[in-house]
Amino acid sequence: MTFDLPTAAAARADWTSIFDAVAAEICAPDVPTQTAEALHEHVGPATDAADWTDAEMADAYEGLAASLPAGLAELESACRDRADVLRAAAEAEDERRAMDAEAFDVEAYADLGPVSPAMARAQAIAEDAAVVLDHMNAVGVRFDARRKVEEAEEFSFLAGGSTLAVPTKLERVTAFQGDLAKLADTLEAMGPAPSGTRYYPARLHKGTGEGGRPVVIVMAETTPGDAGSLRAVGFLQPKHVEWLAPVLGTARSGAVTECSTPIRVYATAVTGGTADRPTRGCNVAIAGAAAAVRKALDAEAAEARRETAYGSGSVASVEAATE
Repeated sequence: MTFDLPTAAAARADWTSIFDAVAAEICAPDVPTQTAEALHEHVGPATDAADWTDAEMADAYEGLAASLPAGLAELESACRDRADVLRAAAEAEDERRAMDAEAFDVEAYADLGPVSPAMARAQAIAEDAAVVLDHMNAVGVRFDARRKVEEAEEFSFLAGGSTLAVPTKLERVTAFQGDLAKLADTLEAMGPAPSGTRYYPARLHKGTGEGGRPVVIVMAETTPGDAGSLRAVGFLQPKHVEWLAPVLGTARSGAVTECSTPIRVYATAVTGGTADRPTRGCNVAIAGAAAAVRKALDAEAAEARRETAYGSGSVASVEAATE
């Protein structure tokens, strides 16, 4: 069983499989106090799990994690990660309800704008999401773009962000196991981040793969601040390269630099490296995609204005379009 970065909905959907995995490790069916039923009653309310609130399910996941013996770190981490996500979702819902409970005596047509920092973040993320979704549809991606963008919205808000970030897993990581191990040591040495998830800056490099198709390699410094320790740790999945490549500006070398594109990528976790899951992987978050799309659209509009001006034969129009 593998455990990836969950959304709140996924964390709820994962309950049965993770509960069963924990029960298989610690329950003794012949001992009345150690059955799966007893464990269920111990960690959660005496109702069906589907009826639990996000806060109740977060408590239940914490209870599962506390019940596990030493040596099951991946399973414990899966429980605690889902508890954190559900706790954040519950807090966000509490904040939304509190805002809904407040009465605002204003004209119906008044433009209040965001009335809380959380609403401001949600609005900014939603605006980014609309831009990225339109771009994905224009490119013609072959996956459920709306679902992916909605998941990214939830991820971004729960992570405390104010712009859209798209979480994903790198692929073709087998060749980079040694450097992923070094990166894992680096992240562990840095300790836990205040937000719970560390966003370690990485870099992108655009190249050409089989059949002339673009590929994007993710690279990270295995020693923070040491450019000489920059190493490849995996490839972006083709489904993301498909929509990122058209707006991914690069230097001549193929390196994606800060001056060439607003897109940024961050390593959020190195997975695996355990006895039952020895192959390491890498989770990343792609930020700045909406800004990159807006930049590309602005460039297209400027080029269209220049073409129109040149076609008009008007010196004034050309000067205005090229200012």
